[in-house]
Amino acid sequence: KRATIQLIHDASSEDDEKSAASRAASFAAEYNRVLDRLEANPDEVISGYEVDFSRAGTGGRKGKGGLSCKVLCAIRETCLNRIGLKDAFKHVKRKENIESLLVLDHIVAEVEKCRSAVERMELSLRGCFAGNLFDLGAHFTSEKYEESQ
Repeated sequence: KRATIQLIHDASSEDDEKSAASRAASFAAEYNRVLDRLEANPDEVISGYEVDFSRAGTGGRKGKGGLSCKVLCAIRETCLNRIGLKDAFKHVKRKENIESLLVLDHIVAEVEKCRSAVERMELSLRGCFAGNLFDLGAHFTSEKYEESQ
């Protein structure tokens, strides 16, 4: 529920969209409808979202949906696109990009300290993977960090 509230807030703050708040609420209703169905039957391939299961590599397994984070992200994107929200996270990305640029020199220096190309590649890939893991649960991860948990 908190993730839905956060997404509605993020989506409704699209500064170039006057109707973003109502569309964000429409998104929440549709996405929650799909989530409720998947909660009741995690193997169901929801009608109208077959492509999302296929994109996530789980469709076509004898009619089984195969619920995963990848499927949920694909469905979320479909819901957002159907109601015309181009980028519900635009202002979050802008803010995070600005904050990231503040530490870029430090990160580049850390990578350059590595003694070999293999070490540089490993450190860079670890950073990419860590960033993706953080993005998948950024809101909740930061809350736990602030609570020192």
